[in-house]
Amino acid sequence: MNTVAVILLSYNRPRMLREALATIPPGTELIVTDDGSDFDVQAVVRAAFPDAQFVLAPPLTIDERLHTPRLGRLINQALGRVQAPAVTYLCDDDLFAPGWLDAAAGFFARNPGEHWVRGTWYQFQDGQTPGQEVCPLDGRQLTTGNFAHAMACVHGCGIRWNEATIACHDDVFLWDVARHHNTYALPHGGAVAGWRRLHAHNALGFTAGANYAPHARELFVGGFLE
Repeated sequence: MNTVAVILLSYNRPRMLREALATIPPGTELIVTDDGSDFDVQAVVRAAFPDAQFVLAPPLTIDERLHTPRLGRLINQALGRVQAPAVTYLCDDDLFAPGWLDAAAGFFARNPGEHWVRGTWYQFQDGQTPGQEVCPLDGRQLTTGNFAHAMACVHGCGIRWNEATIACHDDVFLWDVARHHNTYALPHGGAVAGWRRLHAHNALGFTAGANYAPHARELFVGGFLE
């Protein structure tokens, strides 16, 4: 059994998807939450990970992303299928750093009573060299400048996204978890989780580099499921 599974969010971007899949180690347990992609995109996944599972849904609109808990529901369905003891996330336009999943797995092997470990992630413009560092989430400093991305965290599979939250995306989910669990940062040398790719527009119409942290914090309504 894999120690860390990956839930991959797919939005019908086959070129970026191929590049994202190439950063997942072969044999990793993979569950794909797929919002409206065509069969060609599913074929891209099958070619790289024949045993991948899919949680399929009609296309996600920008209104649903911002004003409904649909994203959390889809991810919770995927979490219910995970066999590994821990899980992390990857969007189809992002990239894991080499060694990140092994480093996180090693942490849980050394600390079996812990639930969550985080790393550092970087962002870069599509087609350019990864560069700008983004601060990892610290549960003690919930500020709008304290960026969060689920890709940079690995957590135990007992944790669920809160479907009662109005807009349950990365910032809300991770702030929620930070209120209830110790969060450990791996030493910087082994804690680069990956790279967040900024591109002209993603499938939901957001502009490159959009920051959802200010309104995400306002929309947080509490509640934690485990």
